[in-house]
Amino acid sequence: MACAEALATGAASRDVVLNILSRTYDDPVTSECDTPLHLPELMAPPIADCLRYDELLTEGAYAAG
Repeated sequence: MACAEALATGAASRDVVLNILSRTYDDPVTSECDTPLHLPELMAPPIADCLRYDELLTEGAYAAG
């Protein structure tokens, strides 16, 4: 099942399959969704913003130098 899911997403690699397996079998799930019971409900989708990461790296460089 994990291999089929990885192939369906076009990201077939060992790490992807292991990730799918870990989130499929390690966490208990609720009956209405696939969210693990110990995690809070996501209210807004995460937004990828690489510029924020670059800013953190820049600030760290100034603090260390």
